[in-house]
Amino acid sequence: MVTGYNGVVYEKHLEGLLWRIGFDLIAVNSANDHAVFSRHLDALGMDSRVLVRTGLLLAQASDHRPLITYGEGPRDILFATQAVVPRTRAERAYLLTRLRQLAEIQPDRLVIIKPRTRPHEQTFHVEKHHYETLYVDLFGAERPSNLVFAYGALSPFLQRVGLLVTVSSTALLEGLAYGVPGVALTDLGVKESLGNHFFALSGMLASFDDVLDGRVPHPSPEWLRLNGFAEQDRIGALVQHAQTLLEYQEELGYFLPLQAAYYTPRRARFIYESSLPLRQAWETSRPMNGSSKRKKNKNGTSTLRRKVAKLRHSPSRFFVDAIRNRLTRLD
Repeated sequence: MVTGYNGVVYEKHLEGLLWRIGFDLIAVNSANDHAVFSRHLDALGMDSRVLVRTGLLLAQASDHRPLITYGEGPRDILFATQAVVPRTRAERAYLLTRLRQLAEIQPDRLVIIKPRTRPHEQTFHVEKHHYETLYVDLFGAERPSNLVFAYGALSPFLQRVGLLVTVSSTALLEGLAYGVPGVALTDLGVKESLGNHFFALSGMLASFDDVLDGRVPHPSPEWLRLNGFAEQDRIGALVQHAQTLLEYQEELGYFLPLQAAYYTPRRARFIYESSLPLRQAWETSRPMNGSSKRKKNKNGTSTLRRKVAKLRHSPSRFFVDAIRNRLTRLD
């Protein structure tokens, strides 16, 4: 059983970690995360060896490019929005006003606003004050010809723009992997509620006025290194840990018990009792200790070895299929 983190971890470090305790392996994104999580687990008497540093996968573009200097590459500017940051209508109206101003002052640059979803679409987060809808409320249908709203995957945009601007989106790191300089905006403040405090030591904090004046900072190489940027083939470390554990269990002929969860009846009775029905369903779906060795396919290759190969060659498909199969069994 493997779990991890989707994107950077900039809040609820201990809370998120304790929900993940009980898995065989926990993939973490950076040297900083690994150090913080290890201290937490050691202090709580838990086994920190379950942590495996994989690097920040979204910042590991397959065609990683050197970082260009703003003004020397493509002229287009991309604003990457976020579903819940900032939250208020006034803050979003301010951002749209400044983006419109940027397009008007620099008509030779295409300013692209890329919302996370189209109006009335919904993801995991419910978005209030959708940017495109709010723009019409503020300015009507008219807008500068070089100011556009665009949708779709991020990577095609990163191949054509010369600057990525956002409040605190991890798209900033993904852009760096494509060689695109980035700015984490300070106009709304630097604070935990915005998430841009994560970039405080990165060297990428700047304002709209800085962008208008062409003052785009360079990121700190040391900060990028400590926060999991472009670590080479770290997913291989996770595969190796998983393969070693699976081979050891196969030799034993049964599953090793998972590490005990931190949330027990003694430590957190309400949480434990609230999750009891799911725990019971989970236990009945797992093989009992002492079960026979893994079934062999027609070629004599164990199911576990095929799963390890799948994890190595297509980790995203491995986890999607594993979750789907688990949910099906619980149903």
